[in-house]
Amino acid sequence: MSNSMHVSALVVLAVLWLNPFVNSEILSEPDFKYDPIRKTLLIWMEKDMAEDADRLSFTSNFERGEVELVAGEPYKKYKNYEPKKASLRKGNGEFCVDLDVYDPKVEGDHKRIFWSMRRDAIYHSWDNENWEKRFASPTMSNVNDTDMKSLSFSIKNGMSPNQPEVFFFYNYDKTRIYLQPGTPFTKATNFDRTVIIMYWDVLCSIFYGYDPTTDGNHQRIYWLAKEDGVFHSWNNKNWQKRKTWRNDGC
Repeated sequence: MSNSMHVSALVVLAVLWLNPFVNSEILSEPDFKYDPIRKTLLIWMEKDMAEDADRLSFTSNFERGEVELVAGEPYKKYKNYEPKKASLRKGNGEFCVDLDVYDPKVEGDHKRIFWSMRRDAIYHSWDNENWEKRFASPTMSNVNDTDMKSLSFSIKNGMSPNQPEVFFFYNYDKTRIYLQPGTPFTKATNFDRTVIIMYWDVLCSIFYGYDPTTDGNHQRIYWLAKEDGVFHSWNNKNWQKRKTWRNDGC
C-alpha cells in the first residue's frame, strides 16, 4: 500500500473518531443518518410510558402530518437549526401541549435535544441523562408545582347533555374546539395572556383564559361553562362567576 493510501486511511479514521455524532447507537439505525452539511441538530422525542398508555402524537413545523410516539420507539432525526415547534396531543386531543422543541435562544450551542414524555410531566435534556421538568401534567394534583415551567389550563362543559353544543376558539385560532359534557379540554402552555371566544347555541362569551394581571402566579387555571354563565377557579373546587352569556355577538 502506498504512503498516500496510508495517509488517506488515517485521515478517515481520525474524522470518524473525533466526530461526536458517530457512535455505535446511531450507526445501528438504518434510517437515522447524519448530514454534515445541512442537518446537524439531533431531535429526540420519546414516550417513556407503559405500552398500554394513551396514544400520544404531535404535529409540528418540521414534519408533515401527524407523528405518533410509540413506547420504546423514540422519534430521532437530524434537522437544521431553525426554531422547532410542536403540538403534543394525548388520546383524541383532550390534553395538548404547545412545545418549543428547539428554541435557539434557550438551547444555545447544544446540538442534541432530548424530550421525554412521562406520566407525570414532560422532561428536557441535553445529554439523555440529566433531566429537567418542563411541563407538568394537568392530571396531577391541584397543588402548585415549583418545578413546573408551564401553565395548566382547563375548560369544562358543565351543562346537561341535552343542551346545545358548546365550542370555543383558542387565542383567535380558526379551529373550533368542541366541549363534550364531562370531558374537559386541558392544555399546558406558557404564561402569555390568552383569549377565549366561547359559543353556546346563539349566545357567546369572550374572556381572557389566562390573564397575568388577575391570575398572578397561579399555575393552574380552570373554567366551567354553565347555563347561567362562565365560572373561574384556581383549584377546581372554589368557583367564581366571571362572565355571563351575551346575545349581541362577540
